[in-house]
Amino acid sequence: MSKVCSLSEGGIQHALHVQDCWEFLQKAARRRMKADIVVLDPPSMAPRASARPKALKAYETLNQGALRLLRPGGRLISCSCSSHITRQDLLNVVQAAAQDSGRKVRLEEEGGAGADHPVRRSFPEGAYLQVLHLMVE
Repeated sequence: MSKVCSLSEGGIQHALHVQDCWEFLQKAARRRMKADIVVLDPPSMAPRASARPKALKAYETLNQGALRLLRPGGRLISCSCSSHITRQDLLNVVQAAAQDSGRKVRLEEEGGAGADHPVRRSFPEGAYLQVLHLMVE
């Protein structure tokens, strides 16, 4: 599914693209599109521990594509809801993607599950929702 919503306000163009991220990032690269903000919020890519290596590579590829799309000063919001991907994994993936893309990123803020999604001390894997807010140079 692909949806594009556009808005023009005070001479500034806004566009929201809602579609498969792999498809969009390929199209954006071909068209040499540029963006100020990219939000990557894919479904769980590591539902099992055995899927972890493949998921880490997929997260890295997604983040590389997003970083190539962003203008200097842009914002990348990179998310993971994979229980077998830790906060540190996601940070490492974004850093590797930045290096591969020739970009520098600065972590501005981190987020995760809200108060309505408590994590039990006996089940630390419940802290699987990760959100990184990054500034891209």
